[in-house]
Amino acid sequence: MIKNLIWRILPLLLNQKFKQKDFGSIPLQIQKVFLIMPEFNNDVLESQSVIDSLVSQGKTVTILLNQEKLALLQNSFSFKVIEYFPSDKSRFGFPQKNLRRLLKKEKSDLVINLYKKENIFAAYCTGLIQSEYKAAFSSLRSEKLFNIQFKAENQNSHDSYKNFLNCLYMFFNK
Repeated sequence: MIKNLIWRILPLLLNQKFKQKDFGSIPLQIQKVFLIMPEFNNDVLESQSVIDSLVSQGKTVTILLNQEKLALLQNSFSFKVIEYFPSDKSRFGFPQKNLRRLLKKEKSDLVINLYKKENIFAAYCTGLIQSEYKAAFSSLRSEKLFNIQFKAENQNSHDSYKNFLNCLYMFFNK
């Protein structure tokens, strides 16, 4: 019950209001990409392909990652990492004050939440970052928080991130 209430008030807390976008202009505007990395080891490993692809296209990539998962990533010198610790999450799943303050200073052309399932912490963090475009896997509550959504039919991590990447290519390679 509390979780449902949090999801309802989250857009209000973030003061999230999306205007109609011309998605045909995205490829010309996207240079800085901010990724909210998932929690599960397998998802972190499989989402590495998203990072690698963006870096190979010359995008400036910043990631938000649980400090315990940093060792799982390869080529971490090619992107900026903002680490958080388990203590940076409140008991209701919100980021603590220091992390919120840090994320509010971040500006990006595109923010991508790579959690495959709804997650209050990831959604809140995504909302704090200044960006015109916010992308995530679609879910029941995602339309108020993200203006670009991708369907994840398959729960297999490899396939999910591969399909997500293919959808991103539609925006970057027009």
